[in-house]
Amino acid sequence: MHDRKREILTDVQKKQMDQKIAVYKGLCGECTELRRRCDFSDGAEKKVEKLLMVNPEFYTMWNYKKETLLHRVEHDRPLVLGSGCVEGVGATREMVTWKWVERELAFNAQVIEKRDIKSYCTWHHRKWLLEKIGDAAVLSQQLRTEKALAEQLLDAEDRNFHCWGYRAWVVAQLRNLGLYTDGDEMAHARKRIEANFSNYSAYHARAKILGALPKEAGAARVEKVKEEVELVKNAFYTEPTDQSGWMYATWLANLTGSAEPVSAVLEAARELHDDDPTLKWPLLASTLDPKCNKTELLEQLCAQDKNRAGYYRDAMGGCVGNYA
Repeated sequence: MHDRKREILTDVQKKQMDQKIAVYKGLCGECTELRRRCDFSDGAEKKVEKLLMVNPEFYTMWNYKKETLLHRVEHDRPLVLGSGCVEGVGATREMVTWKWVERELAFNAQVIEKRDIKSYCTWHHRKWLLEKIGDAAVLSQQLRTEKALAEQLLDAEDRNFHCWGYRAWVVAQLRNLGLYTDGDEMAHARKRIEANFSNYSAYHARAKILGALPKEAGAARVEKVKEEVELVKNAFYTEPTDQSGWMYATWLANLTGSAEPVSAVLEAARELHDDDPTLKWPLLASTLDPKCNKTELLEQLCAQDKNRAGYYRDAMGGCVGNYA
């Protein structure tokens, strides 16, 4: 894991670890054999779920769960609930599928919330489950539920790109159904940025929409970008040392070819540089000015930000373009 020092285990801890590894290996072997035998029973699934709660990155076991669900749907197997009643008897294939998918989504959510919110395999399996929902009304409602789940998880950790990626996929499905708009997405991303100016994913969400504006829009497109620069300027003045807002602003300045967005960024950069000449990002943003002495500015940055001096020297030689 990032920034975690390796722990020196005691002999007792090593013994306990060896015991855990032995149990895990045994469970892996048992589940692999169950899959080889095409065992789609409840007992087999419970063992697989136990294994996935230990290691949600065991992709083969998620595939085993896919095979189990497809087998149950194919054979019209009804879902037996804890009360002993049966759901699915006499139901359509779509209804039977949904009942099994709903159950699988519940387990998947447990893995995300209780075991590993950043498991690629778990999120990928969740997408697959939604793709199996055949009833349009059920799918529409579940997509709304999924968007709410992703946003709830982002409330706890707003820069989790797994949640952002999954939410983007869900939102794309909602857009296809006419249930979500660019305006909705811009509002959501703005809320995230206002809560945390260093939210790269929120800037990216807005950039995707602004970048898709047709060039034919002309003045209206430039006006939209100017409004966006005003938004991101709040980040400059609140967190002038944070790079996310500056990088987004530089992308905006280069988006339309108009001088107006560039002027707005340069104005903020000059104000902040005058206030504190030691700030790196306002100085770097000043290189956007076509009238500036770019070499002089980059030489200042070489002295001020020695860890990235090589980058600035490359920029002096024309090896790299704007910093964003």
